[in-house]
Amino acid sequence: MTVGPDGKPYGVEGGTVHQMTVQEEEDHVDMLYERLFSRDPNRRFKAAIAMASYIADQMYLPAVMKKHPAQVLAEGLLRPRLHKTVLIDGTRSLGVMGPCAAEHASAALGKLV
Repeated sequence: MTVGPDGKPYGVEGGTVHQMTVQEEEDHVDMLYERLFSRDPNRRFKAAIAMASYIADQMYLPAVMKKHPAQVLAEGLLRPRLHKTVLIDGTRSLGVMGPCAAEHASAALGKLV
């Protein structure tokens, strides 16, 4: 089981992510990062949401990121006719990312308001 900077493990207790080793967690984040480049916008959005805690903690991330998960969320939030839960999940994930998302989140959240 791996833990973040706050000493708490990632994922729900007893869940798959909670029980991963460091190597498995790095592989998991790499898989999520690859999904940021998917052709399916929903798949990209869900991967970015799943990466929020890792971005906030700056843990298990690729050394170089060509696309930031906050950028994917910002683009996704500006799509027309989104369901309320999608908007809430996206904005909550940007909040979890905190200052790491500011560059991409500011304009998108401003447009939503």
